[in-house]
Amino acid sequence: MKISNFKEFFQSKKFTKTLFGAGVAIAVLFVFQAGIFVGYKKASFSHRWGDNYHRTFGERKHKGVFYKGALQKDFSGAHGAIGKIISLDFPSFVIEDSDNTEKIALISGKTVIRRFRETINTADLKVDDFVVIIGSPDDQGRIEARLIRIMPR
Repeated sequence: MKISNFKEFFQSKKFTKTLFGAGVAIAVLFVFQAGIFVGYKKASFSHRWGDNYHRTFGERKHKGVFYKGALQKDFSGAHGAIGKIISLDFPSFVIEDSDNTEKIALISGKTVIRRFRETINTADLKVDDFVVIIGSPDDQGRIEARLIRIMPR
């Protein structure tokens, strides 16, 4: 093939359409792969979190499936807890929730601990303190505390 034939081929509409089609196919495959990656991450998080859910939050017993309020009473709040501190082992601690289940809370540098309006340190937390914890669940069923408020007795 001569150089002029190559030049004509690369400047032809057929080559442009083929190149455009290949680019679109690569973009579609990239988006598909990104979707698989995100889906895998979400599924693995749900799987690991689900494996630890009942061990951490406790299994609630109820009379049957079809009684009033079955759906609302079947799950504990995963984003917080209210109860008494029963064990301190920083950066985590265990509280006995109002439904008699033990929940593990994690303290990080972003955690704010308050007694009334005063911000306090982790050293001020004591066993038998009554606390309210607000945070987000991790994949092991623990609560990553954002706010811990010590309540008066």
